Amino acid sequence: SIVIAVLMVWAKMAVQRNWRNWLSNHLLAYWIKDDHYVKLPEMKNHPRNAEFRIAEDIRVATDLPFELMLGLLSSLLTAITFIGI
Repeated sequence: SIVIAVLMVWAKMAVQRNWRNWLSNHLLAYWIKDDHYVKLPEMKNHPRNAEFRIAEDIRVATDLPFELMLGLLSSLLTAITFIGI
């Protein structure tokens, strides 16, 4: 049981890490393309520390949907098991 729990945590963290890596590369490529970062100071009320904001937004965008998916999967498996018994 402990080995399975450790493997589940490891798999969850690996998937989240890979998803964050992909999304970070995608957003940073967009940020650099066409000099979007140069236009930022021209904006009225431009956000401070854009790099931190991007990293935080990526974390929120990947953690919460993944946790929701795992919760739904767990509930579905519990319901199937309950109905089967």
